[in-house]
Amino acid sequence: MDFKAGLMFVYSKFAILLQMPLHRLKINYWAKRHPNLYFGNIKKNQIQFRDGGFIGLSLNPSHFSEIKCDISKGVLPFASKSVKYIQAEDVLEHIEFSDLVKVLDEIFRVLKPDGVFRLSVPDYNSVVLKKRSIYDFEGRVLADPLTGSSVFYDSKSEKTLVKHRADGNSHLWFPTKDLIEVLIQSSELRFCASIQYQHYSSSGNFFLVQNFPHLNMPVFRSPPNDMRANGFPVSIIVDCTR
Repeated sequence: MDFKAGLMFVYSKFAILLQMPLHRLKINYWAKRHPNLYFGNIKKNQIQFRDGGFIGLSLNPSHFSEIKCDISKGVLPFASKSVKYIQAEDVLEHIEFSDLVKVLDEIFRVLKPDGVFRLSVPDYNSVVLKKRSIYDFEGRVLADPLTGSSVFYDSKSEKTLVKHRADGNSHLWFPTKDLIEVLIQSSELRFCASIQYQHYSSSGNFFLVQNFPHLNMPVFRSPPNDMRANGFPVSIIVDCTR
């Protein structure tokens, strides 16, 4: 290749980079490095970022180690069987329940053999969350006011309706162990070699609180960090090992 042809080749590559959005450049950069994944914004003082080599998948990235990704679409910009650890901490309850199977399918796709997906969501069988929830006449949770949701009666339709915050902070469904089991068994995660429940409460007053492996994926809303339930579970925590 002569000098002129070489110059044109370099220019063409540079022009492509100039036309490529910054978030796409970041995705390409991280996809080649096979990082561990943390759903949502990840603070630089978190163990996951500092010691675990995680990047955050966020709707609104705030630093270089976060990429723009809407996980509710069920598409992760990473190769199949390329990620060792994935953590979804207090995220899935903000996604419509009907969209979650495709999200879990995609998690299974990108997990390496022996890779671990750690799921944690608020436990609505926990006494702490039971006390603050609003229920219908059949005892089903309608809304969690602490997350910004409200309930009102619509005289036109003669129905009780729920209004959620526009910023996405409301819980759109209310996790229990039974619902998590339905999701996992409806998704590709059911083919994992191991599905280990670490923390949960049941409707029959049974509690499970296990010392689970650290794996640079601590769960903030769990004892001893979170003692709102006097050491009983406040989150459902599940490890799915492919």
